[in-house]
Amino acid sequence: MTKKTVIPFSYFSFFKITFLLLILLIAACAPDQEATATDQINKAKAQLVSLAIDAPFEEISSPSEELVIPNPAKASTFQLASGGYLKVPANAFQTASGETVKEAVKLVYKNYQSVSEIITSGIPMKVANENGTVDWMQTGGMFEIRGYIADKPVSLAADKPIEVSLVSTTGGDFDVWEFDEAAGNWEGIAQNYQAQKEIIENEVLEQEINQLRQAIKKQPVNPDTKGQHKLLFNDLDLSQSPKLKGKSTIALVYVGTDKAKDPKSKPAINTPGAWYKKELKPLDATAGTYTLTLYGEELYQIPVKVALQGAELEAAKARYQTLLAQHQQQVKLLNEKKADRNLQRSFRRTISANNMGIYNYDNRYFREATALLAEFDFGPTANHLKKETKVYLITADNTVVVPFHGGSTQRMRYYPDVDNKLIAVLPGDLIATFSEHDFKEAADELYEATLGRETYVFKMNIRSGKVESVEDLQVIINEISNGMEDEEMEEAPIAKTDVVTSTPVNTTNIRLYPNPVADLLQVDLAGLAGQRGQLSLNNQMGQQVKSLTIEDISTAPVQLQTEALGSGTYYLTIIANGNFIATKKVMKVLR
Repeated sequence: MTKKTVIPFSYFSFFKITFLLLILLIAACAPDQEATATDQINKAKAQLVSLAIDAPFEEISSPSEELVIPNPAKASTFQLASGGYLKVPANAFQTASGETVKEAVKLVYKNYQSVSEIITSGIPMKVANENGTVDWMQTGGMFEIRGYIADKPVSLAADKPIEVSLVSTTGGDFDVWEFDEAAGNWEGIAQNYQAQKEIIENEVLEQEINQLRQAIKKQPVNPDTKGQHKLLFNDLDLSQSPKLKGKSTIALVYVGTDKAKDPKSKPAINTPGAWYKKELKPLDATAGTYTLTLYGEELYQIPVKVALQGAELEAAKARYQTLLAQHQQQVKLLNEKKADRNLQRSFRRTISANNMGIYNYDNRYFREATALLAEFDFGPTANHLKKETKVYLITADNTVVVPFHGGSTQRMRYYPDVDNKLIAVLPGDLIATFSEHDFKEAADELYEATLGRETYVFKMNIRSGKVESVEDLQVIINEISNGMEDEEMEEAPIAKTDVVTSTPVNTTNIRLYPNPVADLLQVDLAGLAGQRGQLSLNNQMGQQVKSLTIEDISTAPVQLQTEALGSGTYYLTIIANGNFIATKKVMKVLR
């Protein structure tokens, strides 16, 4: 992607003078040229702002899908991982010289839905107006499509658009935009574009779900029979079980499900003389089970397995742990696949892309905003990196993302009555934050700075460790989206210049069940008993959908009602005594 330089705020005076000269020149024109002169003024004003793609991370990029068209002379259709699709007409590609492409073409498709994906992409979520002002954009979903022949870009031929179906969880009507990289601005394509609510099928996903369902049917059996009722024999007929011959005493445990046949209810099993023959035959070699048959006045027959001991037991337990981990991973993957499928049963927007590039479903975000001059302080250890740092204001329920430069004083607009937070990306993929709670704490100071036209310095909190994935970034955004209320902070104060640290607790002891959940989520916080807690459930956009404050955490599970939530992926953030504990993924399904 070609990178352009965004014109800094400090250049405004220079362009203002240029404008005055331009207006004086136009004023000298003849009256019949007034319309043309006005167009020139508007065009010149619009050129004051040039928007550019500027990805902030050094080692992280947005995930993409690569789709190969072996023969571009034929039409092709691709189903996307998100549930959408691409329909490519025959002979759709051309070279820079205008020749029709006959070689294999590789399409690279990227889907941007969450705040973390938008920030990672570096795509500007602003639109420049003809009068030189800039409006923020409120997104409903965005995608990017590029074509290549051996890493050389190709373009779309005239009247050969690619039909792109975008799936998102956001309903409502949005305008459609295409980003013009040469002009450095968004171009409107359509207004009030409607989303269609429908079930979007994905054959590949369905096949993966069915395969995982089959794989988890057979659960691994725990060989540790400690606590189970054992049957001890030294007179079994082992003629059909030669592997067990040579053992003086064999211990067996019941593996059936019929309670009436459970050995616990048969005290006479080991009574001398009660049986004239005791026989053991293999039942299922892969499961290591046998059929125990006792002949007497009645026939007693049950499925059993050998109770392993010593080194054999330890080896079997190790194998079981491996198989159990594999089984649990398959169950987890199945739940994620099912959640993806439910998420795809959402909203579809389909357009014809006439060019390779970036397309956006966005509305201009209009509200009466408060403006102030802003600077950013990253502390003595990181202030030397300010010039290379990008800062993002995230607001409007995490649907609006506005970039700023970390190294200069600049004019910032914000809305005091809605959710606001800042996230900064420093060199080395380090992250600094100014949370929603920080904004609430600084409300009076911000207001005074606005009235006095003074510069407000945002003291950013540097987080330890660099961000390594888009998912890591989204977790951080979720964490800073919902701080504690003011009255809670009086009991558990946290300095703005400090990073919130984790309480030393084993987060593996925090259990969520059932997960996936339909109606009621149980949260086991026994390891945090006695502390003051706060639970915050956010969707993939980082918007809070549920919150709960617990005055005194007990050993009993906490319950969260999820019946009214739509299906999809959510994140539960847990705070105890003012400290961040963990963020857990929650899969919501419909009953």
